Parts: sequence; structure tokens; C-alpha cells
Amino acid sequence: MKKRTALALFAVAAVLVITALAVILAIGPRPDADRPADRTVTVYFSNVERDPDAVCDRVFPVERRVTAEVPAVEAALRQLLGGPLPDERAQGYSSFFSDATRSRIRGIRTGDGTVYLDLADSRAELVGANSSCGSASLLAQLEQTVSANGGYDRIIVAFDGDPELFYEWLQIGCGEANDYCDPSPFRR
Repeated sequence: MKKRTALALFAVAAVLVITALAVILAIGPRPDADRPADRTVTVYFSNVERDPDAVCDRVFPVERRVTAEVPAVEAALRQLLGGPLPDERAQGYSSFFSDATRSRIRGIRTGDGTVYLDLADSRAELVGANSSCGSASLLAQLEQTVSANGGYDRIIVAFDGDPELFYEWLQIGCGEANDYCDPSPFRR
């Protein structure tokens, strides 16, 4: 009789545990009051499988989950600068951005529809990005990412607070589109 009682108690306990798990899964986890909710941001990369013609400035979206405590455009740029994840690379996504550029952000500011991205000088990590096709790809990834995450009209990039260094390296130069490489927004 002891064996039957033990089996019956075990069966009841198992049913209670399964019921409790089902209830938890049905109502979902309770968010911590201190922790902001997660959100999705969209980053853009090149993709040779989706674009077999390899059009330089054609980029494709990838969604990433990030914490909501950081502004969307900043979170998206941080994700972009880390490059494609291994499973994304396996699907054909590519970028000049990688683990080597992940921590190169010095600052991100916004104003009047523009994102100002200040990077530590990353020319050594962005090998090939200053070719004509490479610069078109790099800029398309940056521009589409900021547009998709806050609706910004443009992005101006600087190396160590100097946009002229960035745009001359890309062989684009300074002009109206990049505010003639005005460094003042990077000094505020």
C-alpha cells in the first residue's frame, strides 16, 4: 500500500507542477518594475544572396531585440556597428562593421532630423570601406538604419570629432549633404 500511496502522491505533484508551468506560460513572465521593456530595432546590411547583382548601395533589414532604456536610433547604431550575427552571415548578410567596430562609438547626438555619429578612428577596422562601392554600401547601411529607427533624415559621421577626416577617407569630401564637415555638432 505504501508504494501505491507514493505513486499517487507523485502523480498529484506532477500534475500540480505541469499546471503551474502551463499557467506561467499562458500569462507570460511578469516584467520587473525596474527593467524597461524590450523593443525591436531594424538594422540594414548588404546581402549577396538577396542581391546577386551586388548593387553597392542596396541593403536589407534585419530586426534585433534591444533594451528600451537606450533611444532606438542609438541602440540600432550599436547593433549595426557590431555587424551581422553568425546566423545572419549564414543567410548572406555582410558588412564592413564587425566585432572590431562594435566598441568604436564615441558619441551619438541628434538634432533637427540629423544623427551625429562620432566614432573613434576606425579606418584600420573598416578595410575596403573607402572604395567607391564600399563607401556606398557603408553609407547606405548607416542611412537606412537611422531612417528606420526614429525617422531621421540623415546621418553625419566623424572620426574622433572630425567629420572631414571621415568623408575625405571615404573619398566623398565635404559638401552640403554633410554640412561641409562642420565639426561643431561633435563638440557639444
